[in-house]
Amino acid sequence: MATGTSAGLLDEKHAQSMFKHAILRQYLPRFIAKTGSRSPRVLLVDGYAGTGDSGAGPGSAKLMLQAARDTGSLTQVDIYLVESNATNYKRLSETAALFRQNGIQVQDRKGRIEDELPPIIAGSKGAALFLFLDPCGALMPFDYVRDTLTGPRAAKFPPTEGFLNFSDGLVRRAAGQVLKHSSDQEGAARLDGVCGGPWWRDIAARLRPRDAAESFEAIAQAVANEYARRLASATSMDGIVVPVRKRIDHQPIYHLIFLTRHTEGLWSFADCLGAAWPEWVEAMAREPDRSQPDLFNGAGVTLEGATLRAQLKRDALRQQAESAAAVEANIRRIAATGQKFRLVDHVAEVFADVLGIAREKQARSAVAALLKRGEIRLVRADKRLQRRLYSR
Repeated sequence: MATGTSAGLLDEKHAQSMFKHAILRQYLPRFIAKTGSRSPRVLLVDGYAGTGDSGAGPGSAKLMLQAARDTGSLTQVDIYLVESNATNYKRLSETAALFRQNGIQVQDRKGRIEDELPPIIAGSKGAALFLFLDPCGALMPFDYVRDTLTGPRAAKFPPTEGFLNFSDGLVRRAAGQVLKHSSDQEGAARLDGVCGGPWWRDIAARLRPRDAAESFEAIAQAVANEYARRLASATSMDGIVVPVRKRIDHQPIYHLIFLTRHTEGLWSFADCLGAAWPEWVEAMAREPDRSQPDLFNGAGVTLEGATLRAQLKRDALRQQAESAAAVEANIRRIAATGQKFRLVDHVAEVFADVLGIAREKQARSAVAALLKRGEIRLVRADKRLQRRLYSR
């Protein structure tokens, strides 16, 4: 049984955990503000809430509570925090009680999210929903996730969004069991359920490592992408898949999958990824691996502590600024089709290889440069950059 996110990874000050939390810190207030303007209330659900805290600061549950506190004047925000571990739940309930005393509408529940979700969904009519599923191990079965995001939540309005943790460790373990014909097939059977079938086995066979020195990273990446594609198709949603590493030169620990039915959600989430990225880079310096080259310029890492973190953050911000050139080239390719276009309708193409690094700020710089040179023209203005209509 999966335990809450405050057990395991998020109990430690790992960069990958800080990245995930930085994304939530950026995105939750935006979700509340945007969806709350059209919905009578907003519902935030954390299915593996843990204690509410992590070793690196507020965990996902507390970030939801803080977002509700900071934006609650805009709309009614209801929060459900679910945790199965008794020790974690005791601390979680104490945290929830403190926020409840200050007027936050939060219900904390001890139990399995699989059991708690049906009544939560049944009571979500008319509310915008943000569902965060972040187990330390395997996600719940594919059919359960699909059914949760459809059924009463199948309509475009009120909005429904999902943010899921897809375990690369499970994929690597399951692929190893299948490819090595191990007598232990527990991981493979578990992944069959998570994926909604054995289709991932064909990917493992096709991308089988050629020798012992080759990793299972290509298999994990391909399976995560295909899982997200299938889930998005089954729920009529669009998605963003983000590999999350402890260090840039390490294999991903997991993939984060964001799902929405609104292009504005995709645009906003992409910008939040870019906002969280420098925090992740800086956090990596807290776990320096001096056997590896410097993350950006190839020089050996010789700086310590705060100096190293400051250097890495400066390098990250420089790389982020330089990503405007890549976004400019991407928009140029979109314009080359000869069709009128809005950036919000081409989020994947606009950010492409710099998704997770570039922000709206870089897109704005790219558009300004293209307009100045006459490579694109403005057809219809809008106060929001992503909704302006352009043509070649």
